[in-house]
Amino acid sequence: MPPPSLALIMPKPKRKFSDEYRLAAVEQVWDGKSVSEVAAACGLHVMTLYHWIRKLKPKPPSPGMEIKEEGSTERNGQTETEIRDRSSKSGEVAGRQSPVRSQRKFSKEFKKKVVREIDEGGSVVEIAAKHGIVRNMLYRWYYEAYPERKQVRKTGIEDFKAAGKKLEQLKRHSSGPKGQNSSDSKCSSKALLQDEMQEEVDKKVERIRETVADPLIWLQKHTQTKDSHWREAKAPSPYRPFPEKLYFGALVEGFLKEPVLFLEKSRDMMISWLFVGLFTHAAMTNPGIEVLFQSQKEEKALELVGYAKTLYKRQSSELREVFPLKPGKPGSGALEFANGSRIIGIPGGGEQIRSYHPWALFQDEAAFMPEAGEAYDHAVPVCEKIVVVSSAGPGWFSEQCQSANDHLSCLTPGLTMRRMRDGRPVYRVHYSADPERGTAWVIRERKKYSSQGAWDREQEIIHEAGGGERLFADVLSRYAEKILIDPYTSGFQPSPYWKKLGGFDHGKANPTGVLVACIDYDGVIYIVGEYYQPGLSPAQHKPNLLQLNGFMEAELYADPSIFYQNQAQEGGKFKAISELYAEAGIRNLIPAPETHELLGMERILAHWHDLDNREPTLKIVCPREKREITRPIYGVHNDGCPNLLWELRRARREELSATQLLTKNPTEKIVDRDNHLRDPLKYLCLALPTPTDKPGYAQMQQALTGGLDMTSFMAHYGHLLPSVFKKKDRPIYLGGRALFRELTRGRRRRN
Repeated sequence: MPPPSLALIMPKPKRKFSDEYRLAAVEQVWDGKSVSEVAAACGLHVMTLYHWIRKLKPKPPSPGMEIKEEGSTERNGQTETEIRDRSSKSGEVAGRQSPVRSQRKFSKEFKKKVVREIDEGGSVVEIAAKHGIVRNMLYRWYYEAYPERKQVRKTGIEDFKAAGKKLEQLKRHSSGPKGQNSSDSKCSSKALLQDEMQEEVDKKVERIRETVADPLIWLQKHTQTKDSHWREAKAPSPYRPFPEKLYFGALVEGFLKEPVLFLEKSRDMMISWLFVGLFTHAAMTNPGIEVLFQSQKEEKALELVGYAKTLYKRQSSELREVFPLKPGKPGSGALEFANGSRIIGIPGGGEQIRSYHPWALFQDEAAFMPEAGEAYDHAVPVCEKIVVVSSAGPGWFSEQCQSANDHLSCLTPGLTMRRMRDGRPVYRVHYSADPERGTAWVIRERKKYSSQGAWDREQEIIHEAGGGERLFADVLSRYAEKILIDPYTSGFQPSPYWKKLGGFDHGKANPTGVLVACIDYDGVIYIVGEYYQPGLSPAQHKPNLLQLNGFMEAELYADPSIFYQNQAQEGGKFKAISELYAEAGIRNLIPAPETHELLGMERILAHWHDLDNREPTLKIVCPREKREITRPIYGVHNDGCPNLLWELRRARREELSATQLLTKNPTEKIVDRDNHLRDPLKYLCLALPTPTDKPGYAQMQQALTGGLDMTSFMAHYGHLLPSVFKKKDRPIYLGGRALFRELTRGRRRRN
């Protein structure tokens, strides 16, 4: 960002002088110094000093004066009144020019006219020169019209010491060779004052520049936020410095570097305050920019503008003097600076942006703005900086965040960043980024939430946590070592003799999900691979499906709806989706016997019942490093099922609001989202697959290892010997269709 403008723009704080200070300045005049010298030393306008001289009493009587009566003195036979009269006529007091001059009178209409010129943005210097009026008088008129804008800085007698030192310097500097021209002395004195004033201005400029160079330092060191819960925290005041958290630095770096930034967060992480502060700093220090704060409702947008006003008001008066607000009464929905920049709060709505031409847009809680995506699209062509922030919630915001699938970068503990395909960053601020939110905090805060779903939405940043009770997350977390199998560390390898089966769920806009499983001799089902890919036709899926191990040999239970002939074709005919797969060479799809959602979920849970006392009858193969993914990984997975675990952990029942619970019982319905692999698992479990039949030699081997002698073995298992050693008879085909089916079945086995 360009360096801040340091021009001192009206109005500026006005000093207030004590009576002692005024008297000390007037005494310097009566002691023989000129009005201009004293005014320059004290940093006053000469008219201000003249005003003090008229109001204060003259110097006390000198030794040459005698008191004649109360309120009257005499010098050389003349009273003070006579001296004043003579002096006013001759223009001299004590040998010097009288400081008292006549004043012009100004009407109220004229004063109002001049104040209006200032209010419209005119320069005080130019207006004063135009009307022949001193600037102090303009300031006085302005603050009489707008007393609420007056900022007072008291100056007492102690401050006069600095003015006294300047007068001494002027006295030493003005004392030169006898006969030196007095005009030379005045010029040198004026030059000295100008040098000192310029040096002071340079120091102030450098100090201001260092203060506002870093927006985070400005937030944490030079202004304050407002805490509405300050009494609960037992704080002495609602105002406190912006906290120093490790993750703030990384977010500020991203804000300064990235033109567009998405951020998903846990609640109450001071993120809204942070970005309001960054945009306020930008508007304050950069002339002529417009920033829009957008939230779901106008009241919340105005609250964000209120944050910005608090940050501006709680900074030092020196900063407010350098970066003043625009003259005039400010509106509740805007913060306008004298440099032409402004911050405006607007409600949610896709068309709200069209009325402005902003430099930046800040969308707060975008997940809860129905038209947040439209507003974002309207802002992209005109905005140089866009920040979209929200806690978890379904919709456009969650889709944008979940589309970031590249490598996860851990910036600080609890703060991660991914990028979308087009390069836009998505930051994620989890509550663990705050060191104060440890295990004890989690236990204490979790009790405040009415359901696990509410906790997951607000704190765990699970966008799909729209329901209440989680169905599988707890059992998968508690019994992970029993249910999940790591193919690399466990050495697990399914037997080639186990029966292969699976589930199939077709999707176009949604992903197509395929599971490949096998079942052993005891009826234990192993899910060994998966396919997860959206946006392809049946013919386009074929090469990917052929790469999935065991797909062509498995019997796949599919959604019965894909067997209905409802896909329009050329010539006015209709085909089923299953026929399109059959034309592509995929003919092992069979309709699932049951598709009931609740029954399917209960059937899956039945495989994991009472795992403290028995082994699970449904196991999932998945590498350990893929078990905690936060977003889907599309493609073929022959080493396990990470996407299936991702969906199972998010499966939950629908949650009713507090108002609905007054008239309804809690619902058993399952949230219909992210079920593209959960449905194939449901079809598979509802089909009740039977265990693989043991071959004859396996039964004989089991009998021999069980301790039977040969005579007993032949008595019990002799009838199995022909089936073991006899060559299988070839079938006799009665038609070309049957022969074609058998040849196709054999070709599928070989592949």
